[in-house]
Amino acid sequence: MKHRPGFFTKHSALAALLLVAVALPLASCSRSTSADLEGWNVLLVTIDTVRQDRLGIYGRESARTARMDELGAKGVVFDQAVAATPTTLPSHASILTGTHPPFHGVRGNAFYSLPESRTSVAEILQDAGYQTAAVIGSTVLDSRFGIAQGFDHYDDDDSEMTRETQVDPSRPADRVTLSAMRLADSFREDAPWFLWVHYYDAHLPRTQRPKFTPPAADPLDPDVAYDVEIAYIDYFIGVLLERLEETGRMDRTLVMIVGDHGEGIGGPHIERTHGMFVYHDTQRIPLIVYAGDAIAGGRRSDRLVQQVDVAPTLLDLLGFEIGDEMQGVTFRDTLEGRATRESDETISYSETMLPWESYGWSPLFQVRDARWKYIRGPYPELYDLATDPDELTNVAEQHPEIIERLGRRLDALLRDRPGESAVGVGLVQDPKELARLEALGYAIGGRAEEELPPLETLRHPVEMYPVIDKLDEVTSLAAAGEEAAATRILRDLRRDDPANYDVLRRLADFEARQAQWSNALDAARRLVVIRPDLPHSYFTLADTLAAHSRSIARNGREEEARRVMDEAIETLRSIPEGSTGLLGAAPSARLGQLLEESGREDEALRAFDLALEIDPTHATAHRAAGEIRRDRGDEAGAIRHFEAAAASMQDDDDRLAPLLGRLLTLYQSTGDRAKTEATARVLVTRFPDEPAAKLAERMLRSMGGD
Repeated sequence: MKHRPGFFTKHSALAALLLVAVALPLASCSRSTSADLEGWNVLLVTIDTVRQDRLGIYGRESARTARMDELGAKGVVFDQAVAATPTTLPSHASILTGTHPPFHGVRGNAFYSLPESRTSVAEILQDAGYQTAAVIGSTVLDSRFGIAQGFDHYDDDDSEMTRETQVDPSRPADRVTLSAMRLADSFREDAPWFLWVHYYDAHLPRTQRPKFTPPAADPLDPDVAYDVEIAYIDYFIGVLLERLEETGRMDRTLVMIVGDHGEGIGGPHIERTHGMFVYHDTQRIPLIVYAGDAIAGGRRSDRLVQQVDVAPTLLDLLGFEIGDEMQGVTFRDTLEGRATRESDETISYSETMLPWESYGWSPLFQVRDARWKYIRGPYPELYDLATDPDELTNVAEQHPEIIERLGRRLDALLRDRPGESAVGVGLVQDPKELARLEALGYAIGGRAEEELPPLETLRHPVEMYPVIDKLDEVTSLAAAGEEAAATRILRDLRRDDPANYDVLRRLADFEARQAQWSNALDAARRLVVIRPDLPHSYFTLADTLAAHSRSIARNGREEEARRVMDEAIETLRSIPEGSTGLLGAAPSARLGQLLEESGREDEALRAFDLALEIDPTHATAHRAAGEIRRDRGDEAGAIRHFEAAAASMQDDDDRLAPLLGRLLTLYQSTGDRAKTEATARVLVTRFPDEPAAKLAERMLRSMGGD
């Protein structure tokens, strides 16, 4: 159990209640003003990338969201709910911890991890005896990123996600719901439970779903496709709720449905997706609360609430006292129907670091109260929400006193953070995973605002947003095989925006593919200059140097090729110590590959062995170490490595098949008849078109098999 002195205490009544839990008869609940939910279950549903105004309960007449609309009609709907960020991981960290991104330290996707020192609502409930479980719809919320703290069971099966959806590392709502129902069915009757279910389908890339597409609608229309995915999510939320009702698990269950962020689709601003801005398109989110008759339903609230208020409200309703660390406030009084009055002290906070981390543009920080919204960037933005709810007219020059007041609140919030650094950099280094994340528009990542130059010296994302369109064009051209045209666009972008990390990274790759080595290396070396703190800068430069070395070797210039490969190896070795703590085995495994390629096998083995000390399941390190040991005649060592690699590759047919072929010959060579026969049968039945399957057939015949 994590030691959290003075963080939360539990009312003594619940401690006794947990001993008997649902065995006690449920007292009748009236529609009173007291929402006393001690010992209740909690179902937290987060819907990714869903704009508030696309649900029927929020006024969209064409919406097909009957299940959420019905729940909202029976519960309490919040019209002014605000997201912490327009990105998935930090928003969920805020939902679960009740703290803002500057405090919990998760400022973006993939390259941050929620520190162990932060405490989530799941940990609080787990410590009090709750059964806790989660099912996740995307690898963006993989347990590697610290978000699984406090869950007894955390279903983030990424093999299922990547296999089913290929480019997009996610799984559809039907599978998420099936897993959620299994988890719910597994809960014991002698203690309450907390179940978090995450739906990701509304996020790009979207899937055609004919059964959910209206007649005569164009499924390729982005607007139609977006609504179809939301309807799909809604349907399966209904399936989950019906299953809980049928099994009696909706009794004494508090349900919260909350968005993580919205989507730019539908405007009114320039952004089509999310991540770049903090306008209401992406920051105004759905929030629906339902607790049967314990909370009077059929009500709406225009109270300003935010994601950091979710955790303290849950804890307050369940009978916990809220400690000092949570920055959110409980809105229990609103749920109980007690009057609340907005004041100048009631604010919400949002930020986006994505423009800075991916492109070197200005991040944006915003605070708003019931009327005014202030955005800090290269220039101040102020919107009067009373007269301009779409945030289209900047009135900063007319109201300097409002900017000064809200600016002081923003400064205080940015200072309210723990003493230790909570930022993790470079968590993801696998090239395939990086490509998937970048295809979704996620950052390279890893710098906090303390390292920022003055914002007025940076470019505003609104000014630079046409670059995003150009990068989308680059992606389309590359997919069509038009790499020369894509490269020309990237060169133009570099001239106009020379410090743009994403442009330089892509340019290094495209120039290398076309053997423009001087240009490729120049772009790759600039990455290290711009982001010396980021391991991926060194990985990109090392990979570019290695590719150049191979090109030189093919032209017969062996000595020069060796010098360039040595530079690639030293580049990997120069990754700053302290920036690799969250990288796991990736640096050592990549270093081992380059050492092996350069013929330095003893050093390569040491690098692979170090990688396996860090991650004993690292498939690439096992496979490569097995190859070296097999070539050296160490058959037992090779078998040990290949078997470990195969265990980690069960869902990767392209890599598994040749590995089984190697094991087949090794088993035969060492006289292991049982494993030879078993492996041969797998090859024949699962990989009949692989070359090794022909050898397997002959072996089975010679052994008297079928």
